[in-house]
Amino acid sequence: AIQDMMAVKRHFKKTDGVIAYHGFQSFATNEVDPDLAHEIGVELAKELWGQKYQVLITTHVDKDSHIHNHFVINTVSYRNGKKFHRTKIDYQCMRQSSDRLCQEYGLSIVEKPKGKGMHYAEWRALKEGKPTVRGYIREDIDTVICGSETITEFFDGLKQMGYVIDTSGKYDKIK
Repeated sequence: AIQDMMAVKRHFKKTDGVIAYHGFQSFATNEVDPDLAHEIGVELAKELWGQKYQVLITTHVDKDSHIHNHFVINTVSYRNGKKFHRTKIDYQCMRQSSDRLCQEYGLSIVEKPKGKGMHYAEWRALKEGKPTVRGYIREDIDTVICGSETITEFFDGLKQMGYVIDTSGKYDKIK
């Protein structure tokens, strides 16, 4: 797939910048089998990108039976060489199309999304029991909390560990 995508980029002399975009489509546990999930993923890809961009669609099953699709979209159109620049509106369109397709197949949809999830690399590291940056930060915060009686002591303890505290906004921030 990467060779085919790069051939399109070379043909239109657009090999720089972002090579491809990644998207995914998840389904509720035990609601679909991999074949149905892939069928829906193919329909979604055709609807959103199929007339202009190359798309690699893979259906993935985690160990805990969580079935989902991954999409890798070439940033250069095979039809006219125009570059695809993904925006927030594209995410909304993908979600709306995915929800509509799932409803057509009698599947559930997420009514109120919880917000931004964990980055895949962090999720994978946690699943494999490997340390993460956020894990180190949590450990530092837990350590400082145990030795602090006031918020000032807490912030001072974090500063001593090298963190920068920003209390200027509505919420305190730790960098």
